[in-house]
This record gives sequence, structure tokens and C-alpha cells, in this order.
Amino acid sequence: MKDIYRVGDSLEDGDLEITYMASGDYVEESEYQQPAPGYKYIYLQFAFRNTGMKHDCPISLFAFSCFADSFAAQAYYGGQEDLPPSLPAGRYAIGNLCFCVPEDAQQIEVEYQPDQLTKDRVRFAFEGEKNAGIVPAPDVNPSENAFKVGDTAS
Repeated sequence: MKDIYRVGDSLEDGDLEITYMASGDYVEESEYQQPAPGYKYIYLQFAFRNTGMKHDCPISLFAFSCFADSFAAQAYYGGQEDLPPSLPAGRYAIGNLCFCVPEDAQQIEVEYQPDQLTKDRVRFAFEGEKNAGIVPAPDVNPSENAFKVGDTAS
């Protein structure tokens, strides 16, 4: 594993492939959900792919923590494109993780703890407004065991 991942990098965690696609400031439209003075919302966008063929992969938001200048930052759950709680075998999901950080923070990192039983952590560097331009290719072929129009299930 790399020491720190940047926009455009991918890592594999068992059957879960995680690609860091973009980062930037998140602007909340609701006037009632604005950050406190001196703070802002940021987002990191990830693509998740379950490369396995048999089991769902859980995607826990609680496995991610943000640190701004080494201080813990609060997660913000009001953002757009939230992640699903799990991903079926062979499927993709794209979603954002949002955090509330000081406007003047110099170094922002998000840590991912793939296994709650170990101390291993993966770090993602927040790089401001940056987009890797990665667009996962859709799979337009139906699954082998998918029902078709006129099929009967019992």
C-alpha cells in the first residue's frame, strides 16, 4: 500500500476497489445547514467497485475519519451523492464523503480504516479543487441469472 493516496489513485481492500476521483469545497444550498463562521465543507469523491462475484461488500462511512492540521474534523452528512451501505458483487457506486473543516487548514487528510480489528489505516490527501476525470465504464450486459421479460420465478 502507498503511504498517502492522491486524486486519481486506486487501492484494493479485499474485493473492494476504491478509486479517489475528485476533491473540492462543498457548497450547501440550504441556509439552515451552513458551517459555523471560520469553517467550510469539503468533499472527497470515491468510486467503489465490488470485484468479487459472490458476496456484498460493506461500505461503512464510519471507517473514514478526517483530520485538519492533525485535529479531528466532523463528518457532514447533508451532502449530495451519499454512499450505499453495501455493494453487491460485480457492482459500482460513486459517492462523496463530506467534512466540516477550518477555512484556514493547511493540511487535510482523510483516513480509511479497512479493518476495525487492526490498526492499519489508509490516508487520502485533500487536494482542493481537483478532478481526475475518471468515468467508470457502465456494464450494459445483463447478469447471467437476471430475469427477462416473460420469465417466471418461483
